[in-house]
Amino acid sequence: MTSQLKPCKECGGETAVTTLSSFSAEEGPVTVTVHGMPAVVCARNHRRFLYAEFAPMLVDFVADPERIAPQPPAVKRGLIKKHFHCSGCGAELPATSTKKSECSLTANFKRAAPFGIEVLIALYKCEGCGREQVRSNEELAGSVLKAMTHGFRAADVHPDR
Repeated sequence: MTSQLKPCKECGGETAVTTLSSFSAEEGPVTVTVHGMPAVVCARNHRRFLYAEFAPMLVDFVADPERIAPQPPAVKRGLIKKHFHCSGCGAELPATSTKKSECSLTANFKRAAPFGIEVLIALYKCEGCGREQVRSNEELAGSVLKAMTHGFRAADVHPDR
């Protein structure tokens, strides 16, 4: 695989596939930690994703609410001021989360060694029936996208420019 790698876009040096140390980022109700993600790195430590589709595939994989969160989500009600209500009994959910749900995933993409991802998600417990749920699948997916973007920046991994 090394012979197929392009030289570094920043310095022109030789590149190799390596495993990055863990990186983590948080956005709203979501914290994402990525363990051992493969990346293309040169001797001067310039980092890029393995291939152009890698980052979007990873974000789509992690942002799937049905994969990472209990379903169904809460129901949003209200014309002007939106409130979240339990999807089971309809009671209004508290404004603050009661705990975090942890989901461990293994990403297994083409041309990449498998690596781990942990996702922590804020859950809201219904005081009426005790059901724990996320507020919104849309909020969850958006927060995962932003958290992953923050994480990529923190790890200094860039798309193939």
